[in-house]
Amino acid sequence: YLESQVKGFAQLIKKAPVPVYCALGNHDMFSFYWKNGKLKHDQNYAARSRAYWTRNMECFKDGLTYSKVFQVGKTTYRLIFLDNALYQFDREKKSEVPYVDKSQVVWLKTQLKASDEDVEIVFMHIPFEELKSGNVAENELYSILTHDNAVKLILAGHTHKNQVSLYPEVDQQQITQVQT
Repeated sequence: YLESQVKGFAQLIKKAPVPVYCALGNHDMFSFYWKNGKLKHDQNYAARSRAYWTRNMECFKDGLTYSKVFQVGKTTYRLIFLDNALYQFDREKKSEVPYVDKSQVVWLKTQLKASDEDVEIVFMHIPFEELKSGNVAENELYSILTHDNAVKLILAGHTHKNQVSLYPEVDQQQITQVQT
C-alpha cells in the first residue's frame, strides 16, 4: 500500500464524530503487483505497511496491538486489539492461523491479568475456525483466551460473512465469536 492511501483514510477518520478504533486486516498489509499478466499479492512488505499505519492513525500511535478501558455503568470493559492479519508465511512451513507473534502473546497475557474486575472483548481480524479435529484447541492464542474467564467476546472479520460461533472455555463457560 501507498502511504498516501493510509494518510487519506486517517484524515477521513479524524472527521468522525466518535472515536474510531481499528484492527488491521490482511489487505491492509498486502502489496499488489503484476506478474506474467496476472495480479499477484503478498505480505512481504508488511513491516512497511505497519509503519504507515502506526505513523498516521491515532489509535495506532503506541503500536498496532493496544487496549482501551471503558466504564459503562458499574461494568468495566477492556477492549483488546490484536494484530493478527499476517498469515502468508513461508509456504514450506506450517503455521497456525490466527497467528500472533511472541511479543504480542506476552503483552496479551499482561492485559488479561491487569484486572480481575473487567470484562474483556477481543478485536482481531482473522477469526478462529470451527473446531475441526482439535486444531483450534491446539492454537496458542485460542488457549490463552479460553483460559481467562473475563474474555467474553471476540469480534473478527476476514471471511466476509456474518457468523456467530460459541467456543468452549474452561470451567464450562463459553466465548462468543462474532464475525462480520
